[in-house]
Amino acid sequence: MRRWELDQKQRELGELNKRAEAVVAEQNRLQREMEAEQKMVMERPEFAFTIAAYAAQVILRQEKLADHLKILEQMIDQKREEIRQAFQEVKKLEIAEERRLDLEKEEQRRRDTIALDEVGLEGFRRHQTDQQSS
Repeated sequence: MRRWELDQKQRELGELNKRAEAVVAEQNRLQREMEAEQKMVMERPEFAFTIAAYAAQVILRQEKLADHLKILEQMIDQKREEIRQAFQEVKKLEIAEERRLDLEKEEQRRRDTIALDEVGLEGFRRHQTDQQSS
């Protein structure tokens, strides 16, 4: 169950990373678009009056994207911490399970040894009894 929880947290981290990458891609797209608009205004000065309003909208959108990215980065950091803790818990449980299995194997070996010793002792007693009767 713990392993499943760890896997789920890792999937959630993957989704957060994809969302952050999408925000960065959108920021880059807006930057390229702004550069293209500036280039167009340089080539065609009659559109200069529109660039100020457009630039203000792009800057506002970039700020919103930056805020969103900051929140996503905080969520990513938090999820990484959750994964770290979940991983530690899984490792503790795995180590405990290994120890339990080792103890079970050791106990089984001990029982097998006792059983073999009893079989050997019984054989020795029979041999002794057979020698005394002859």
